[in-house]
Amino acid sequence: MQEKRQHVRTQITLKTKITHPVLGAVTLLTRDISDSGMFLIIEGSPIPPIGEIVDVQILDIMDNPPVCKMKVVRLENNGIGLVLCDIAK
Repeated sequence: MQEKRQHVRTQITLKTKITHPVLGAVTLLTRDISDSGMFLIIEGSPIPPIGEIVDVQILDIMDNPPVCKMKVVRLENNGIGLVLCDIAK
């Protein structure tokens, strides 16, 4: 399988809230982040399918964090991969 990542991933655990119109809001932890996306640990939470857009807030970085639109691009047994919408193709 060809490596498609263009940005270095940094392993870091951050509390992150994702919101989806059907599934509601869920707080998850990051496994890693990069300039273009992140991987979130699922641990039994309902997760939207590949291609869905979610609102994402990294709660650990500041008060009242901004909301980013991200696209679900990868599903694994233990988590999901998200990419920023303006980068997703």
